[in-house]
Amino acid sequence: MNTWTRTTLGLLFALSLAACQTGRVNQPQWVETTTVAPSEAVIWNVALLALQEQKFPIGAGVDPAKREAITGWRNSLAPFKSEGYRQRVLLRLEPLDAGKYKLLLHVEKDTNEELAKPMELAYAQWEEAPDDIQTAQILISKIEARLGGTIEIGLKSGK
Repeated sequence: MNTWTRTTLGLLFALSLAACQTGRVNQPQWVETTTVAPSEAVIWNVALLALQEQKFPIGAGVDPAKREAITGWRNSLAPFKSEGYRQRVLLRLEPLDAGKYKLLLHVEKDTNEELAKPMELAYAQWEEAPDDIQTAQILISKIEARLGGTIEIGLKSGK
């Protein structure tokens, strides 16, 4: 094997490892806000309540010790190809000053590309779609409203 072939194969291997680590091709579109709360526990409870109200499955992906949460997939099937989708939320909390926190959230989205049986979850063919920024902003606003703070929402990419 010549040097060019080894270099090319090495590069392809490194790229495939990077893709496996993130699992997604699109760069995440994080929506963030800075909020005030009496404690981290209050923010976690409010955030989880907002996620449950929006029908995102809460499960083992919630880790308050790491200040991270990943919900299960929320499915929305439709009778036509590419109209059905699924979403899941990734949430991070960063403490700033006493009683002040940064909340970062993004909503991953996949579309159902199944042509023959798009309404049957067992046959779904999921393909990655861009993050759902609007849903992320709605979730942030619901969390902020429950905390009673002012709403300052911003878009942060590549976090």
